[in-house]
Amino acid sequence: SNFSLSCPAGTYNPDVGAANDTACISCPGGSYCPEGSEAPLPCPGGTYNPLTEAVDEFACIDCPSGNYCPQGSVSPTPCPAGTHNPGILAATTFSCTVCPSGSYCPQGSTTPLTCTLGHYCYSGSAAPTPCSNGTYSNTSGAPDASRCQPCIEGYYCPDLATVVPVACPAGYYCPLGTSVPIECPSGNTCPPGSPTPTQCGAGTYGSSPATSCTTCPVGSFCPAGSAVPQVCPSGNYCPE
Repeated sequence: SNFSLSCPAGTYNPDVGAANDTACISCPGGSYCPEGSEAPLPCPGGTYNPLTEAVDEFACIDCPSGNYCPQGSVSPTPCPAGTHNPGILAATTFSCTVCPSGSYCPQGSTTPLTCTLGHYCYSGSAAPTPCSNGTYSNTSGAPDASRCQPCIEGYYCPDLATVVPVACPAGYYCPLGTSVPIECPSGNTCPPGSPTPTQCGAGTYGSSPATSCTTCPVGSFCPAGSAVPQVCPSGNYCPE
Protein backbone atom coordinates (compact mmCIF):
# COMPACT_ATOMS: atom_id res chain seq x y z
CA SER A 1 0.00 0.00 0.00
CA ASN A 2 1.14 3.57 -0.62
CA PHE A 3 -0.62 4.88 2.52
CA SER A 4 -1.59 3.86 6.10
CA LEU A 5 -4.76 4.44 8.07
CA SER A 6 -4.92 5.19 11.75
CA CYS A 7 -6.84 2.90 14.07
CA PRO A 8 -10.06 4.76 15.00
CA ALA A 9 -10.44 6.51 18.33
CA GLY A 10 -11.49 4.04 21.02
CA THR A 11 -9.17 1.33 19.69
CA TYR A 12 -5.44 0.61 19.61
CA ASN A 13 -2.95 -1.63 17.78
CA PRO A 14 0.38 -2.56 19.39
CA ASP A 15 1.66 -4.58 16.41
CA VAL A 16 3.39 -3.68 13.14
CA GLY A 17 2.40 -5.11 9.79
CA ALA A 18 -1.37 -4.93 10.24
CA ALA A 19 -3.29 -5.38 7.00
CA ASN A 20 -6.75 -4.18 8.01
CA ASP A 21 -8.76 -2.63 10.84
CA THR A 22 -9.44 -6.00 12.48
CA ALA A 23 -6.04 -5.52 14.11
CA CYS A 24 -7.42 -2.53 16.00
CA ILE A 25 -8.40 -3.70 19.51
CA SER A 26 -11.16 -2.16 21.64
CA CYS A 27 -9.75 0.13 24.29
CA PRO A 28 -10.26 -1.54 27.73
CA GLY A 29 -11.95 -0.03 30.77
CA GLY A 30 -9.76 2.13 32.99
CA SER A 31 -8.15 3.76 29.95
CA TYR A 32 -8.79 5.75 26.76
CA CYS A 33 -7.45 5.52 23.22
CA PRO A 34 -7.23 8.54 20.91
CA GLU A 35 -7.08 7.92 17.17
CA GLY A 36 -3.95 6.05 16.10
CA SER A 37 -3.09 4.69 19.59
CA GLU A 38 -0.40 2.03 19.89
CA ALA A 39 -1.42 1.31 23.51
CA PRO A 40 -4.23 2.33 25.87
CA LEU A 41 -3.57 5.42 27.98
CA PRO A 42 -4.52 4.76 31.64
CA CYS A 43 -6.96 7.05 33.36
CA PRO A 44 -5.05 9.27 35.81
CA GLY A 45 -4.98 8.43 39.52
CA GLY A 46 -8.08 9.79 41.22
CA THR A 47 -10.33 8.84 38.30
CA TYR A 48 -11.88 5.68 36.84
CA ASN A 49 -13.59 4.52 33.65
CA PRO A 50 -15.94 1.52 33.62
CA LEU A 51 -16.50 1.62 29.86
CA THR A 52 -14.56 0.22 26.91
CA GLU A 53 -13.68 2.10 23.70
CA ALA A 54 -13.20 5.48 25.46
CA VAL A 55 -11.69 8.01 23.07
CA ASP A 56 -10.29 10.67 25.41
CA GLU A 57 -9.55 11.54 29.05
CA PHE A 58 -13.00 13.08 29.48
CA ALA A 59 -14.27 9.49 29.83
CA CYS A 60 -12.35 9.21 33.13
CA ILE A 61 -14.76 9.94 36.00
CA ASP A 62 -13.82 11.64 39.28
CA CYS A 63 -13.30 9.07 42.05
CA PRO A 64 -16.18 9.51 44.57
CA SER A 65 -15.81 10.09 48.30
CA GLY A 66 -15.37 6.99 50.44
CA ASN A 67 -13.16 5.46 47.73
CA TYR A 68 -9.78 5.72 46.04
CA CYS A 69 -8.85 5.12 42.41
CA PRO A 70 -5.27 4.20 41.42
CA GLN A 71 -4.14 4.96 37.89
CA GLY A 72 -6.01 2.85 35.33
CA SER A 73 -8.99 2.04 37.57
CA VAL A 74 -12.07 0.44 36.01
CA SER A 75 -14.10 1.10 39.18
CA PRO A 76 -13.57 2.88 42.51
CA THR A 77 -11.99 0.88 45.35
CA PRO A 78 -13.78 1.39 48.71
CA CYS A 79 -11.69 2.74 51.57
CA PRO A 80 -10.87 -0.12 53.98
CA ALA A 81 -13.14 -0.70 56.97
CA GLY A 82 -11.97 1.44 59.88
CA THR A 83 -11.13 4.41 57.62
CA HIS A 84 -13.04 7.16 55.84
CA ASN A 85 -12.52 9.63 53.01
CA PRO A 86 -14.77 12.69 52.67
CA GLY A 87 -13.08 13.98 49.51
CA ILE A 88 -13.14 13.10 45.81
CA LEU A 89 -10.26 12.36 43.39
CA ALA A 90 -8.35 10.17 45.87
CA ALA A 91 -5.67 8.11 44.12
CA THR A 92 -4.30 6.00 47.00
CA THR A 93 -5.28 4.59 50.41
CA PHE A 94 -3.31 7.44 51.99
CA SER A 95 -6.46 9.52 51.43
CA CYS A 96 -8.43 7.08 53.61
CA THR A 97 -8.09 8.48 57.14
CA VAL A 98 -8.23 6.34 60.28
CA CYS A 99 -11.62 6.52 61.97
CA PRO A 100 -11.40 8.53 65.23
CA SER A 101 -12.17 7.04 68.64
CA GLY A 102 -15.83 7.29 69.60
CA SER A 103 -16.82 6.60 65.99
CA TYR A 104 -16.84 3.68 63.56
CA CYS A 105 -16.35 3.45 59.80
CA PRO A 106 -17.64 0.54 57.69
CA GLN A 107 -15.91 -0.13 54.37
CA GLY A 108 -16.34 2.77 51.96
CA SER A 109 -17.21 5.38 54.59
CA THR A 110 -17.32 9.04 53.66
CA THR A 111 -17.69 10.27 57.26
CA PRO A 112 -17.34 8.58 60.67
CA LEU A 113 -20.51 7.31 62.35
CA THR A 114 -21.10 8.02 66.05
CA CYS A 115 -20.60 4.96 68.25
CA THR A 116 -24.01 3.64 69.31
CA LEU A 117 -25.51 3.24 72.79
CA GLY A 118 -24.32 0.14 74.66
CA HIS A 119 -21.08 0.04 72.64
CA TYR A 120 -17.62 1.58 72.46
CA CYS A 121 -15.39 2.36 69.49
CA TYR A 122 -11.59 2.46 69.60
CA SER A 123 -9.71 4.46 66.96
CA GLY A 124 -9.90 2.59 63.65
CA SER A 125 -13.11 0.72 64.47
CA ALA A 126 -14.99 -0.82 61.55
CA ALA A 127 -18.01 -1.54 63.77
CA PRO A 128 -19.04 -0.78 67.37
CA THR A 129 -17.87 -3.22 70.07
CA PRO A 130 -20.66 -4.20 72.50
CA CYS A 131 -20.29 -3.68 76.24
CA SER A 132 -19.97 -7.06 77.97
CA ASN A 133 -22.63 -8.82 80.05
CA GLY A 134 -22.89 -7.30 83.52
CA THR A 135 -22.16 -3.80 82.23
CA TYR A 136 -24.15 -1.10 80.47
CA SER A 137 -23.68 2.19 78.65
CA ASN A 138 -26.42 4.75 78.06
CA THR A 139 -24.23 7.29 76.24
CA SER A 140 -23.26 7.37 72.58
CA GLY A 141 -19.78 8.13 71.22
CA ALA A 142 -17.92 6.05 73.83
CA PRO A 143 -14.20 5.89 72.88
CA ASP A 144 -13.24 2.83 74.95
CA ALA A 145 -14.48 0.08 77.28
CA SER A 146 -14.11 2.30 80.36
CA ARG A 147 -17.46 3.85 79.43
CA CYS A 148 -19.16 0.48 80.02
CA GLN A 149 -20.24 0.85 83.64
CA PRO A 150 -20.78 -2.12 86.02
CA CYS A 151 -24.49 -2.87 86.32
CA ILE A 152 -25.81 -0.91 89.30
CA GLU A 153 -26.73 -2.63 92.58
CA GLY A 154 -30.25 -4.05 92.62
CA TYR A 155 -30.24 -4.43 88.84
CA TYR A 156 -28.80 -6.85 86.29
CA CYS A 157 -27.50 -6.47 82.73
CA PRO A 158 -28.16 -9.75 80.92
CA ASP A 159 -27.15 -8.96 77.37
CA LEU A 160 -24.23 -7.65 75.39
CA ALA A 161 -24.68 -3.93 74.67
CA THR A 162 -27.16 -3.35 77.52
CA VAL A 163 -28.40 0.25 77.55
CA VAL A 164 -30.94 0.14 80.42
CA PRO A 165 -30.31 -2.18 83.42
CA VAL A 166 -33.18 -4.49 84.44
CA ALA A 167 -34.55 -4.42 88.02
CA CYS A 168 -33.67 -7.51 90.05
CA PRO A 169 -36.81 -9.67 90.48
CA ALA A 170 -38.32 -10.76 93.80
CA GLY A 171 -36.64 -13.82 95.27
CA TYR A 172 -33.25 -12.88 93.84
CA TYR A 173 -30.49 -10.40 94.59
CA CYS A 174 -28.15 -8.48 92.31
CA PRO A 175 -24.86 -7.04 93.57
CA LEU A 176 -22.81 -4.56 91.52
CA GLY A 177 -21.98 -5.90 88.04
CA THR A 178 -24.61 -8.67 87.93
CA SER A 179 -25.43 -10.30 84.59
CA VAL A 180 -27.68 -13.08 85.98
CA PRO A 181 -29.78 -12.60 89.17
CA ILE A 182 -28.66 -14.79 92.10
CA GLU A 183 -31.29 -16.88 93.91
CA CYS A 184 -31.97 -15.69 97.43
CA PRO A 185 -30.48 -18.19 99.91
CA SER A 186 -32.61 -19.93 102.51
CA GLY A 187 -33.08 -17.98 105.75
CA ASN A 188 -33.10 -14.69 103.91
CA THR A 189 -35.54 -12.49 102.05
CA CYS A 190 -35.01 -10.69 98.74
CA PRO A 191 -37.76 -8.25 97.73
CA PRO A 192 -37.62 -6.75 94.21
CA GLY A 193 -34.49 -4.67 93.56
CA SER A 194 -32.40 -6.31 96.30
CA PRO A 195 -28.64 -5.73 96.01
CA THR A 196 -27.96 -8.28 98.82
CA PRO A 197 -30.02 -10.84 100.78
CA THR A 198 -31.60 -9.65 104.03
CA GLN A 199 -31.43 -12.21 106.84
CA CYS A 200 -34.78 -13.24 108.33
CA GLY A 201 -35.00 -12.05 111.95
CA ALA A 202 -35.54 -14.24 115.01
CA GLY A 203 -39.09 -15.54 115.07
CA THR A 204 -39.34 -15.74 111.28
CA TYR A 205 -38.04 -18.03 108.52
CA GLY A 206 -37.50 -17.88 104.76
CA SER A 207 -37.46 -20.71 102.22
CA SER A 208 -35.44 -20.14 99.02
CA PRO A 209 -36.19 -18.20 96.93
CA ALA A 210 -37.89 -16.06 99.58
CA THR A 211 -39.54 -12.75 98.80
CA SER A 212 -40.52 -12.21 102.45
CA CYS A 213 -39.97 -13.81 105.86
CA THR A 214 -42.79 -15.86 107.35
CA THR A 215 -43.77 -15.77 111.05
CA CYS A 216 -42.71 -18.89 112.92
CA PRO A 217 -45.78 -21.04 113.71
CA VAL A 218 -46.94 -21.95 117.25
CA GLY A 219 -45.07 -24.97 118.57
CA SER A 220 -41.91 -24.10 116.67
CA PHE A 221 -39.01 -21.77 117.10
CA CYS A 222 -36.96 -19.87 114.53
CA PRO A 223 -33.55 -18.37 115.30
CA ALA A 224 -32.38 -15.53 113.05
CA GLY A 225 -31.59 -16.79 109.55
CA SER A 226 -33.86 -19.85 109.74
CA ALA A 227 -34.78 -21.61 106.53
CA VAL A 228 -37.49 -23.76 108.17
CA PRO A 229 -39.18 -23.73 111.59
CA GLN A 230 -37.69 -26.10 114.19
CA VAL A 231 -40.01 -28.20 116.40
CA CYS A 232 -40.17 -26.93 119.94
CA PRO A 233 -38.15 -29.42 122.06
CA SER A 234 -39.52 -31.31 125.06
CA GLY A 235 -39.40 -29.46 128.32
CA ASN A 236 -40.10 -26.17 126.50
CA TYR A 237 -43.03 -24.40 124.94
CA CYS A 238 -43.01 -22.08 121.95
CA PRO A 239 -45.90 -19.61 121.78
CA GLU A 240 -46.53 -17.51 118.67
